[in-house]
Amino acid sequence: PVQAVETTEVSPVTYEPMEALREVMKSARFTDGLLRGLREVAKAVDSKRAVICLLAADCDNQQYTKLVTALCKDREVPLMQVESKKTLGEWAGLCRFNEEGEACKVVACSSACLTNWGEDTAALAALKG
Repeated sequence: PVQAVETTEVSPVTYEPMEALREVMKSARFTDGLLRGLREVAKAVDSKRAVICLLAADCDNQQYTKLVTALCKDREVPLMQVESKKTLGEWAGLCRFNEEGEACKVVACSSACLTNWGEDTAALAALKG
């Protein structure tokens, strides 16, 4: 005899855009799809390998900001701004983690880009959504 199994619906996780971006960057980092720094970002955007570009809002060099913005606009690559260089550096993996799992010794990063989205997750769907 076949027994009916009761299923419970799992409510989908909703992500804020920046939370989703952090998760997608983490996934891309593990699949070698994350590039950091002006040189790597400019090369990836110029060759149209980048799927999204990230720029720190507190970048203090106007020429840097203008270059990345113009490249993204010219190559039609989406550009997202992240609140700070330290935040972008932490999300890009440019830090050490202490015993509690908190980031410490974070290196600032003014720009980064993804060439590979990584795994297909709910965070990716929310980011693209």
